Amino acid sequence: MEKIKAALREAVKEALRLGLLSIVGFLIQEGAGLIVDVFGGKLTSEQRVMVTGGFIYALRSLDKYLYELGKSTKNESMSLGLTRF
Repeated sequence: MEKIKAALREAVKEALRLGLLSIVGFLIQEGAGLIVDVFGGKLTSEQRVMVTGGFIYALRSLDKYLYELGKSTKNESMSLGLTRF
């Protein structure tokens, strides 16, 4: 039963990580869209989706890198990654 609870806990944490990084990626993309608009540019819906996906990909990769680096160096704080859980 403990293994099932641990697996469920890890799955929920991963879903929360991805959700948090998605929100941050979306907010960064909106900020980038505003900057582009200020300078007279325009992002299409497809471009906005691509930019958001790119930010989520980059943030998730950085989160995983920090986790692995913290784990290999036994640095508890770093092993929490960007999302801190």
